[in-house]
Amino acid sequence: MRRRGDRPMSSSHLRVPDPGLDRIRELMRVNGVVRLLAKGLSPNDNSKNQPYLAGSFEVTNILPIGEITVDRSPSGKDTMKAPIALSWLQPDGRALPAPHAKLILYPKYPEVRLSGFLRGCDGAPTDLLNVRMEGRVLLLGVTADRRVIGGVEAPNTVVARAVASMQSPERVG
Repeated sequence: MRRRGDRPMSSSHLRVPDPGLDRIRELMRVNGVVRLLAKGLSPNDNSKNQPYLAGSFEVTNILPIGEITVDRSPSGKDTMKAPIALSWLQPDGRALPAPHAKLILYPKYPEVRLSGFLRGCDGAPTDLLNVRMEGRVLLLGVTADRRVIGGVEAPNTVVARAVASMQSPERVG
């Protein structure tokens, strides 16, 4: 039961009834995407916990990132960060920038996580990335001019089912 003022959960972050794989591909293509990546999200992959992208830094060879900087905590732990030109795909095909998006690279583990992807972007898929939910799919489209167009699909959408049913997907990281 929803409380007054609660927004209903959309079937996809595009806020249309399950746009389908062909429509997502077309919107990505119109935005210049030349390579489309999909990653199943675990329930822990949310805005608080930073979605896990890879268990190696290999993903930095695929996703276009800015200059890597190193932050040292008072305890002496190094954390590497790199900006990423991420924009969130909208139902009308526009892509709205997520100006604070960055990759966090943890050399100790190693792993790469996505951070800052909701802050400052009115069109971000907050309804799907502020919750713990199994079966969501993160889409990252890489453009020739080094931008990343993102999208998130809810469980049981056509796109989420297509990704889950892939027999031998290429794995990176």
